[in-house]
Amino acid sequence: MALEIGLQGLFKEAIKANASDIHISVGFPPMLRVDEKLHPIKHPPLDASDLRDIIATLLSESQFESYLNRKELDFSFNFTVSETESSVRFRGNCYFERGNMAIALRIIPKTVRLIEHLLLPRQLHDVARRRQGLFLVTGPTGHGKSTTLAAIIQEINMTRNCHIVTIEDPIEYIFTSDRAVIHQREIGIDTNGFDEALRRVL
Repeated sequence: MALEIGLQGLFKEAIKANASDIHISVGFPPMLRVDEKLHPIKHPPLDASDLRDIIATLLSESQFESYLNRKELDFSFNFTVSETESSVRFRGNCYFERGNMAIALRIIPKTVRLIEHLLLPRQLHDVARRRQGLFLVTGPTGHGKSTTLAAIIQEINMTRNCHIVTIEDPIEYIFTSDRAVIHQREIGIDTNGFDEALRRVL
Protein backbone atom coordinates (compact mmCIF):
# COMPACT_ATOMS: atom_id res chain seq x y z
CA MET A 1 0.00 0.00 0.00
CA ALA A 2 1.19 3.55 -0.64
CA LEU A 3 1.55 6.29 1.93
CA GLU A 4 -2.13 7.22 1.92
CA ILE A 5 -1.74 10.80 3.15
CA GLY A 6 1.24 11.43 0.84
CA LEU A 7 4.55 12.96 1.85
CA GLN A 8 3.17 16.50 1.79
CA GLY A 9 0.34 15.46 4.09
CA LEU A 10 2.79 13.73 6.44
CA PHE A 11 5.07 16.78 6.58
CA LYS A 12 2.14 19.11 7.23
CA GLU A 13 0.87 16.85 10.02
CA ALA A 14 4.33 16.81 11.62
CA ILE A 15 4.62 20.59 11.46
CA LYS A 16 1.11 21.04 12.85
CA ALA A 17 1.91 18.68 15.74
CA ASN A 18 5.14 20.60 16.45
CA ALA A 19 7.06 17.34 16.03
CA SER A 20 10.85 17.31 16.16
CA ASP A 21 11.27 14.12 14.10
CA ILE A 22 9.51 11.73 11.75
CA HIS A 23 10.45 8.03 11.79
CA ILE A 24 9.43 5.86 8.83
CA SER A 25 10.14 2.11 8.75
CA VAL A 26 8.75 -1.19 7.52
CA GLY A 27 6.04 -2.77 9.66
CA PHE A 28 4.97 0.44 11.40
CA PRO A 29 2.89 3.49 10.55
CA PRO A 30 4.88 6.74 10.31
CA MET A 31 5.84 7.94 13.79
CA LEU A 32 6.08 11.53 15.01
CA ARG A 33 8.36 12.48 17.89
CA VAL A 34 6.56 15.10 19.99
CA ASP A 35 8.00 16.17 23.36
CA GLU A 36 10.55 13.32 23.18
CA LYS A 37 7.80 10.66 22.78
CA LEU A 38 6.92 8.72 19.63
CA HIS A 39 3.32 8.83 18.44
CA PRO A 40 2.03 6.81 15.45
CA ILE A 41 -0.17 8.62 12.97
CA LYS A 42 -3.42 7.00 11.91
CA HIS A 43 -2.16 4.95 9.00
CA PRO A 44 -1.70 1.24 8.22
CA PRO A 45 1.81 -0.19 8.68
CA LEU A 46 4.14 0.47 5.75
CA ASP A 47 5.74 -2.28 3.67
CA ALA A 48 9.10 -2.50 1.89
CA SER A 49 7.78 -1.09 -1.39
CA ASP A 50 6.34 1.92 0.48
CA LEU A 51 9.73 2.69 1.98
CA ARG A 52 11.47 2.38 -1.37
CA ASP A 53 8.95 4.74 -2.99
CA ILE A 54 9.20 7.29 -0.18
CA ILE A 55 13.00 7.35 -0.14
CA ALA A 56 13.28 7.39 -3.94
CA THR A 57 10.94 10.39 -3.99
CA LEU A 58 13.06 12.34 -1.49
CA LEU A 59 16.47 11.57 -3.02
CA SER A 60 18.03 12.37 -6.35
CA GLU A 61 19.09 9.44 -8.53
CA SER A 62 22.73 9.81 -7.49
CA GLN A 63 21.81 10.06 -3.82
CA PHE A 64 19.62 6.96 -4.07
CA GLU A 65 22.42 5.02 -5.74
CA SER A 66 24.86 6.14 -3.04
CA TYR A 67 22.39 5.07 -0.34
CA LEU A 68 22.02 1.60 -1.86
CA ASN A 69 25.79 1.19 -2.14
CA ARG A 70 26.80 2.58 1.25
CA LYS A 71 23.66 1.56 3.23
CA GLU A 72 23.63 5.02 4.84
CA LEU A 73 22.91 8.54 3.63
CA ASP A 74 22.48 11.94 5.27
CA PHE A 75 20.72 14.65 3.28
CA SER A 76 18.57 17.75 3.71
CA PHE A 77 15.79 19.51 1.83
CA ASN A 78 13.24 22.33 2.03
CA PHE A 79 9.50 21.77 2.14
CA THR A 80 7.09 24.58 1.27
CA VAL A 81 3.94 24.33 3.37
CA SER A 82 1.92 26.78 1.27
CA GLU A 83 2.38 29.76 -1.04
CA THR A 84 1.87 32.16 1.87
CA GLU A 85 4.28 30.47 4.29
CA SER A 86 8.05 30.14 4.22
CA SER A 87 9.62 26.76 3.67
CA VAL A 88 10.54 24.32 6.43
CA ARG A 89 13.92 22.57 6.36
CA PHE A 90 14.35 18.87 7.05
CA ARG A 91 17.46 16.81 7.69
CA GLY A 92 17.17 13.15 6.70
CA ASN A 93 19.07 9.99 7.53
CA CYS A 94 18.39 6.93 5.36
CA TYR A 95 19.62 3.59 6.70
CA PHE A 96 18.84 -0.12 6.67
CA GLU A 97 17.55 -2.21 9.57
CA ARG A 98 17.10 -5.99 9.38
CA GLY A 99 17.58 -5.70 5.62
CA ASN A 100 14.81 -3.12 5.21
CA MET A 101 15.01 0.52 4.22
CA ALA A 102 14.23 3.09 6.88
CA ILE A 103 14.42 6.85 7.25
CA ALA A 104 14.47 9.41 10.05
CA LEU A 105 13.66 13.05 9.34
CA ARG A 106 14.39 15.95 11.68
CA ILE A 107 12.68 19.32 11.41
CA ILE A 108 15.24 22.12 11.57
CA PRO A 109 14.03 25.38 13.18
CA LYS A 110 13.55 28.24 10.71
CA THR A 111 15.63 30.76 12.62
CA VAL A 112 19.11 30.46 14.09
CA ARG A 113 18.77 31.06 17.81
CA LEU A 114 21.39 33.16 19.57
CA ILE A 115 23.70 32.06 22.40
CA GLU A 116 21.71 33.96 25.04
CA HIS A 117 18.36 32.66 23.75
CA LEU A 118 19.62 29.08 24.14
CA LEU A 119 20.84 29.83 27.69
CA LEU A 120 24.29 28.56 26.72
CA PRO A 121 27.38 29.41 28.82
CA ARG A 122 28.48 33.03 28.41
CA GLN A 123 32.00 31.79 27.62
CA LEU A 124 30.74 30.98 24.11
CA HIS A 125 30.74 34.72 23.38
CA ASP A 126 34.51 34.61 23.99
CA VAL A 127 34.82 31.60 21.67
CA ALA A 128 33.07 33.54 18.91
CA ARG A 129 35.55 36.41 19.30
CA ARG A 130 38.66 34.25 18.91
CA ARG A 131 40.57 34.53 15.65
CA GLN A 132 42.03 31.01 15.66
CA GLY A 133 41.88 27.71 17.51
CA LEU A 134 40.00 24.43 17.60
CA PHE A 135 36.60 24.18 19.30
CA LEU A 136 34.94 20.76 19.67
CA VAL A 137 31.21 20.30 20.26
CA THR A 138 30.38 16.72 21.25
CA GLY A 139 27.43 14.84 22.69
CA PRO A 140 24.59 12.43 21.93
CA THR A 141 22.17 12.82 19.05
CA GLY A 142 19.49 15.43 19.63
CA HIS A 143 21.31 17.28 22.42
CA GLY A 144 22.00 20.52 20.57
CA LYS A 145 25.39 20.19 18.89
CA SER A 146 24.26 21.67 15.55
CA THR A 147 22.18 24.32 17.32
CA THR A 148 25.15 25.36 19.47
CA LEU A 149 27.48 25.60 16.47
CA ALA A 150 24.85 27.57 14.55
CA ALA A 151 24.53 30.05 17.43
CA ILE A 152 28.31 30.61 17.48
CA ILE A 153 28.45 31.06 13.71
CA GLN A 154 25.54 33.49 13.85
CA GLU A 155 27.30 35.57 16.52
CA ILE A 156 30.41 35.79 14.32
CA ASN A 157 28.18 36.63 11.36
CA MET A 158 26.55 39.50 13.26
CA THR A 159 29.69 40.99 14.81
CA ARG A 160 32.66 40.55 12.45
CA ASN A 161 33.53 41.53 8.88
CA CYS A 162 35.00 38.19 7.86
CA HIS A 163 34.58 35.20 5.57
CA ILE A 164 32.92 32.11 7.07
CA VAL A 165 33.05 28.77 5.26
CA THR A 166 31.13 25.80 6.66
CA ILE A 167 31.67 22.21 5.51
CA GLU A 168 28.56 20.18 6.35
CA ASP A 169 27.06 16.73 5.80
CA PRO A 170 24.37 17.80 5.12
CA ILE A 171 23.72 21.55 5.38
CA GLU A 172 21.21 22.07 8.17
CA TYR A 173 20.69 25.70 9.20
CA ILE A 174 20.68 28.16 6.32
CA PHE A 175 22.53 31.38 7.17
CA THR A 176 21.99 34.83 5.67
CA SER A 177 25.17 36.88 5.44
CA ASP A 178 25.12 39.88 7.79
CA ARG A 179 28.47 41.54 8.57
CA ALA A 180 30.25 38.38 7.48
CA VAL A 181 30.11 36.64 4.12
CA ILE A 182 29.01 33.03 4.64
CA HIS A 183 29.55 30.20 2.18
CA GLN A 184 28.10 26.78 3.06
CA ARG A 185 29.53 23.69 1.35
CA GLU A 186 27.77 20.33 1.43
CA ILE A 187 29.58 17.01 1.18
CA GLY A 188 28.62 15.17 -2.00
CA ILE A 189 27.21 18.28 -3.68
CA ASP A 190 29.80 21.06 -3.31
CA THR A 191 32.80 18.93 -2.37
CA ASN A 192 33.71 15.25 -2.21
CA GLY A 193 34.96 15.11 1.36
CA PHE A 194 35.81 16.96 4.56
CA ASP A 195 39.57 16.52 4.17
CA GLU A 196 39.80 18.01 0.67
CA ALA A 197 37.32 20.81 1.46
CA LEU A 198 39.25 21.79 4.59
CA ARG A 199 42.57 21.79 2.72
CA ARG A 200 41.13 24.00 -0.03
CA VAL A 201 39.52 26.50 2.33
CA LEU A 202 42.77 26.93 4.24
